[in-house]
Amino acid sequence: MMKIAICDDEQRCIDDIKVLLEKHFPKALPFAVREYRSGEQFLKDMKDRPADIVFMDIELTDITGIDAISALKGADINPIVFFVTSHSTYIQEIFRLQSFQFLPKPIDENDFTTDIVRAANEYVRGHRKLEIKAGGIVKEIAVNDIRCIEVNRKEIKIHTAGEVLSHYGNIAFYENKLKGYPFAKPHKSYLVSLAHIAEIGGDSILLDGMTERVPLTRKFRQDFLRSFNNYVSGERL
Repeated sequence: MMKIAICDDEQRCIDDIKVLLEKHFPKALPFAVREYRSGEQFLKDMKDRPADIVFMDIELTDITGIDAISALKGADINPIVFFVTSHSTYIQEIFRLQSFQFLPKPIDENDFTTDIVRAANEYVRGHRKLEIKAGGIVKEIAVNDIRCIEVNRKEIKIHTAGEVLSHYGNIAFYENKLKGYPFAKPHKSYLVSLAHIAEIGGDSILLDGMTERVPLTRKFRQDFLRSFNNYVSGERL
C-alpha cells in the first residue's frame, strides 16, 4: 500500500487534498493518508515511517516546508514531493530540491488529476527491480536505488548509495533495460540516474550518495542537459 503524507497547518487544505486523492488517485493502487499540522512532527514521523508521496505546504508555522524536505533529503529519504503554496516566491528553492511538482493554491482539479497520475506512475517505475548476478549471487536492486552504471573494459559497475555491484557485460544492455526510466548518458561509459543528481559542473556530475564525480564530456553534454531539463520540468513519462 502506498503511503501518502499531507503536511499543512490548515486542516481545510488537508481535507481538500484528501478529497482530490479519493477522486483521482489511480484505483489500481491502494493508498493510506497520514496528516500533519506541524513540520516538526512530520519530520519526526518520516524518519521512522517514510511516505512515498508527500504534499508539503511551504508556509508552515514552525519550520518552512522547504527546510522540512531538505532535512529529509539530508537523511537520504526521497519521497515524491508536491509543494503546495499560495506564493510563487519559492520557485527557485523548489527547483533546487528537485521536487516533483509545484501546486499553487487553490489547487486546480484538472492539473491535480494529471500530476497525481504522473506521480503514481513514477512510484511504480521507481519500485521495480532489476536482477543482477554479481559474484555468483543473484541480487534484486530497486531501479530507484541506482545512482549510475559504469563500464570499464567490459566490467560493469552498478553504483547505489550503499554498494557497488560488479559483473561482466555491456552498458547497452542496461540502456535498453532502463528505457522509460530517468537515466541518461553523460559519457560513453556511464549511464546516470537523473533523479539522483546533486550537482552538474562544467565537466563532471556529482550524484547523491557518491563521492566520486562522473565525467560529463562535450560530445554528450547537450543531450544530457536536455534530458535533465526535461526531467526536472516534469516531462518524465
